[in-house]
Amino acid sequence: MPENVFQVFMASHQPISELVTNADDVLWNRSALPVRVKERLRIAAAEAIGCSYCARFRTDGGSGAPIAEEDLSPEEKAKSEFANRFVTALVRGEESDELTGEAQKIFSPAEFTDLVFSCGWFIGMQHVGRLMHWDNACPVAPIREMVEAGAAA
Repeated sequence: MPENVFQVFMASHQPISELVTNADDVLWNRSALPVRVKERLRIAAAEAIGCSYCARFRTDGGSGAPIAEEDLSPEEKAKSEFANRFVTALVRGEESDELTGEAQKIFSPAEFTDLVFSCGWFIGMQHVGRLMHWDNACPVAPIREMVEAGAAA
């Protein structure tokens, strides 16, 4: 059984499914940024866009518990706060050379690359999620039927 409707949707075209699987591996398992920073970044992007799906899945990477600010190290907290400001600026069309320069002072080159790609990926996937609703009201009939039958979450 598929883990969730996102995977069902992406599996509709095998090359896209493979791309998403590879991107998820790089984004989460081979991340240059601390994963807890990245998860908070994903939630900040969702909140800036107004995506309710991600807001329902605030997780610390497996336990289902929210990542509380006090759970972050001081370095993770500083990076998380800036990453959240950065992605929010991107969503609002308020990015600037100054903001990019500031990011490059805070993050290593690998972290900055990861940050920029992650922002683009999360923003894009959250728009896909909004189009799909990712819930029982999914407008794609076969996916909606699977959810209603309990065959996908």
